[in-house]
Amino acid sequence: MVFNNKSKFSFWAGLFLLFIGLTLIFLSLNVYIPSIVPEKFKILTLTERKTILFLGVDEVLQENKAAKASHDLLWRGRSDTIILLSIDPGKNS
Repeated sequence: MVFNNKSKFSFWAGLFLLFIGLTLIFLSLNVYIPSIVPEKFKILTLTERKTILFLGVDEVLQENKAAKASHDLLWRGRSDTIILLSIDPGKNS
């Protein structure tokens, strides 16, 4: 069987979409039907109110001028996106 570039791309794209689909199914089961998911795989089970803060920054890393090693980097940036997410499963909101 001979594969050309188009069929290789189609194969990997299909495999990627299958992986994404299975991941979404797994996460959905964790949230909506946690009783059928084994205890060690429960990662998103919501039984109480959760609040999550998402921060996006416009500049992430700059070199530290005082450091001699290349792995010493300073984190500098401004938060240009702020999202506060509050999930309450008791009120289904």
